[in-house]
This record gives sequence, structure tokens and C-alpha cells, in this order.
Amino acid sequence: MRKFFYCVLFLYSSIFAQEWKYLGLSSEGITAIAVDWSHENVIYAGSGSNFSSGKAGGIFKSTNSGTTWDTLIRGVTVRQIVIHPTDSKILFATLGINSLTIAGIIKSTDGGLNWFKSDSGVQISWELGPGPLVIDKKYPELIYTGTGGPFGGRFYKSTNAGLSWKSFGDTTHLRDGVSALAIHPDSSNIIYAGTAYSGNLLRSIDYGVTWSLTGFAAGIIYSIQFGSKSSTIYVGSSANNGFPVGIFRTTDSGVNWSNPKSGLPDRASIARIQVLNDNADERVFIAGGGVYESIQFQTWRKIGIEKVSIRTITLSRRKLYAGGEGLYMLDIPTSVLKDNSTVLRDFNLYNNFPNPFNPTTTIQYQIPEDANVVVKVYNLLGSEVATLVNEIKPAGYYEVKFSAKGGSASGGDASSLPSGLYLYKINAGTFSETRKMLLMK
Repeated sequence: MRKFFYCVLFLYSSIFAQEWKYLGLSSEGITAIAVDWSHENVIYAGSGSNFSSGKAGGIFKSTNSGTTWDTLIRGVTVRQIVIHPTDSKILFATLGINSLTIAGIIKSTDGGLNWFKSDSGVQISWELGPGPLVIDKKYPELIYTGTGGPFGGRFYKSTNAGLSWKSFGDTTHLRDGVSALAIHPDSSNIIYAGTAYSGNLLRSIDYGVTWSLTGFAAGIIYSIQFGSKSSTIYVGSSANNGFPVGIFRTTDSGVNWSNPKSGLPDRASIARIQVLNDNADERVFIAGGGVYESIQFQTWRKIGIEKVSIRTITLSRRKLYAGGEGLYMLDIPTSVLKDNSTVLRDFNLYNNFPNPFNPTTTIQYQIPEDANVVVKVYNLLGSEVATLVNEIKPAGYYEVKFSAKGGSASGGDASSLPSGLYLYKINAGTFSETRKMLLMK
């Protein structure tokens, strides 16, 4: 029986590993990935520079889902590529310090064909360069970045879409070097920053002007990611003597933290975290040499890619992209059976997917008992935009599509809608819940 179990487990692992699709760029050390939210077949990848080989990195673009690639720029050390949340032709890239290249921030307004410097006011030198960069989805003119190097770094804020930058928080631990940034999904004024040398997690509640310690400290913080609920935060850091595996989670906005490392190897530094709210499950993916997955933050399972060291991952819709010596893509299957034989215990309204969306998104919900279900979409003024569901449903899991050009897939009453924030609400029996979604054209 034990031999049979091991054989099945090996077979399952092998099948799962084979689901990764190789997308090319094997000669590049991929350090950054960005997928166009308006055209899923458009992928950007950035690579680092290799001092020993004398090869400088570059930025590359594919318009056919990775079948072929164009070199947009060469002679850079790419830390991050960020696509503007409302205009996918606008790109930012942070360029880190390297003896082969010059650090800084560059910007493109034509999908990467042309680039120009966009770091006026940011202190940059041979020992100081930017790493993380985040754009506020609600107010895209607000952009934040941070620098780091052998002697620390700073936090910077731009209020004019990167034309100029100003340093804040210089009297706090941010001078240790900013290695990770995240904007609260519900409150734009709240920003989290991770530092390098002290490994502190700091928080600002005034758009980055002033900062305070949260009480959390680990190794170098590489990644900060919010869960499906804004009170859930994941942090990835370097491994150290105190925490040999650098993955942490809080479900109460940072009051208490756990270090769930079951299934992960010791000395695992977590470079990147991505979260998918998959029906009733929260699925977390991490890059820490390999790629690992945990459902509901239980035991970790390695899902990728054999004999390839992974530096970064990016989640786009239901596809997971991984970069190392080359670029890879994995289609993520749904973890919950979508039929009424599934045992359901709670009412739930899930985050729509994708979000932001243009023009169509999917809204998922579940009901544990027969109920009259009403699902409606509203604008921020409270006016009804569309009625997606209004009927008695048996217990089960359901999904309905909403299109900004015509309501639901089964026929809604919404005309073409402008970009902006919308609300979708479910009423099912005594259960009621409202969530936000963002239309970006």
C-alpha cells in the first residue's frame, strides 16, 4: 500500500510539473515579469546582468503569449516592470545597481518601443539604485519607489506620474534601504514598506509622508502581498538564524504573525508572493528557489520547475508565470468542483476575476441552501447598473459574467460604462455582502 501511495504521489507530481509551458528566453536570467491586463497575450520580461559573463540584462516583449520575443532595450539590470493600471501602453521599469549598467527608473508611453528617464529627484549612484515600484490603482498619478544599496536607501513618492520624486520618511528605519512596497487595497493612504538591513515592516497612514514601525522584523523583506481579505498580509524575506524559512502571515492586520513553513526546505528565502482567491480557497504561490503552493496556508507543495532556480513569479488571471533561466507559464486549475454535489457550509461572495477588468469579469458566489438570490451592480453614486441574478437557486456554487458593454452574459441592462470603481452586491436569504471591482479601459 505504501509503495502504491508513493507511486501515485510521484506520478501526480510529475504530471503537475509537466504542465509548465516553456516560453523562451533561456539565455536570460529573468528577474521581472509583467502581463498586459488588457491583452493577455502581451508579456514583458526583464533580466539581470551577469558580472562573471560580462552580459548585461534587458527588457523583452512578446505579443503572442511567449512564442516569439522582441528585445526592447539592452544594457540594463531590471528589478521590476510595472504596467500602468489604466493605460497599458505606459510602463515603468526600475533598474538596479550593477557594475555593468546604470541604475534608475525608466518609463515608456508606447508599449516599450521607446524609453526615457523618469527619476528626477531620486538619489542614484553606483551604490544606490531603485528596486520596488508601486502605482496607486485608484489615483494612478501617485507612484512610490524605494532605493537600496550597501549603505542603505530611501523612500520616494511622485504625485505627477513619475515626472519628479520627493523623499519622505528619512528619519525612520526606511534609511536602511527600501526592498518592498505595497498599497492597502481598500485604503490608498495606507502603505507598507519592507527594509533591507533591519528587516523591519513599516506602515504609513498618510500616503507615505510619515512612517511607524509595525513590530514585525525578519530578514531582508523582499515581498509584501495582501490576501483576499485586506486584514491578511503575507511577507517574504531572506532566511536567517532566527527564521530559516522566510514566509510570514498575519490575518489581523499585523497584530499577530505566524511562520508556517511546513513543506518548505530550510534556508529558503522567499523572493516573491502571489495570492489567488480561488472559490472557497485562498491559494498562495511563492518563489523561493523553486515554486511552491499552499491552499488555505496549509502544508506547502512544490509545483515547479525541476532543475530551474526561480527568481520571480507573477500571477495574471489564472496563469502563473515564473522566471529564472528562462520564462515559464502554468495554467492554474480550479480547486473547487463547480457542481451542486460539493458540500457547502457558508454563504460566500468572492472577489471578481479579473480585477481590474476590461470589459468582462466573472463574479462567483456560493449558497449552502436553497435561496432567492439577487446579484446587482451599482456605481459609486448608488445607482443600479445591472441585475445579474434574480431567481431562486438551489444550494451550490455559481458564477456569472458581467460585461461593461452589456451587463451579464445572459443579458443585462448596462450600457457601455466609463472606467471607474463599481460595487457588486449579493442578497441571498438573510445573507448580504458587497464587494468592489475596478473597470479600466
